[in-house]
Amino acid sequence: MNRSVVVLLLASSLCNGETLGEVLGAAGVPTAQFRQAELDDTIYSFAVAASDPFLLAYYAKADQGVAEPIMRLVRFPRGGVLQRGTLQGVSADFAKDLKIPCIRPAIEIIEVRGRIFLKTHDNPSAGCELILDTSLKLKVASSGWRLGLMGDYAIVRKSIVHFAWTHPTKLSVIDLKRGVETAVYPYPNDPLRSQFARLIRPHINMDWCRVNNHSCDPMNPDTNPAGDVAVNESTGIFGVEIKFEAWGDEAVAKKVPLMSVTYLFRLRNGQWEHREFLSSRLERLFGTKTVKELVKKYTADYLFKRR
Repeated sequence: MNRSVVVLLLASSLCNGETLGEVLGAAGVPTAQFRQAELDDTIYSFAVAASDPFLLAYYAKADQGVAEPIMRLVRFPRGGVLQRGTLQGVSADFAKDLKIPCIRPAIEIIEVRGRIFLKTHDNPSAGCELILDTSLKLKVASSGWRLGLMGDYAIVRKSIVHFAWTHPTKLSVIDLKRGVETAVYPYPNDPLRSQFARLIRPHINMDWCRVNNHSCDPMNPDTNPAGDVAVNESTGIFGVEIKFEAWGDEAVAKKVPLMSVTYLFRLRNGQWEHREFLSSRLERLFGTKTVKELVKKYTADYLFKRR
């Protein structure tokens, strides 16, 4: 995740000093459903979509004394009826027997195909993707952030521990109709992950590992998406380029170069299938240079048969 982008988004939503009435008035939203005290109250940590429908997720200064934070929601379809809602006490699975609180600063709210997607921020490596219906009822709370949509599926990058030696990329897919989330990456027996591990293994300095309390597992390097998820809804395939980077002391980083891998995913017979290619081989294999070109140009069957 581009942490600088997250920080900028968060900063843009922490616009203290604006009242609810000012935000609604600037977007031409009717205020008859609100008491004057609400309209005059300062709001903070909010996300707004001045579109059709208008969407707003915010926190009110008047609520600051409550034990559980209250996120307030507004939806106004232009020419329709304004809707209001609240979220409180929402959490999502983060790790084994551990949940992450989701009622945190809002950083984005959008509506796509009759579903509302709301991102909240806990720290630069963790947050939640809250998915609501158009009546503002919560349907899914996922630990992570939405990277893309493919039909009735949302692709999510999972939250991770921020203060850790390694920051691995973890991806899941949410079935939006059923509200079921499935982990798709990393997956067992990834040959290119194993290839990178073989490059790291000879350079592991166990003294450094002990001093820094690091597992030094060569199968768990730093991994980060390089660019956006590429989606082709007509063929039912999505792809992402992942960059592998060695952890450890400076000597390891110098001896083990970055490795870029293109991963493809598709749903077939109720199971998510995957393929992997070194990004440096895409042009020779397919005549394309990027994962976006790749998923746009070829069918899933063709790509998943290639070796």
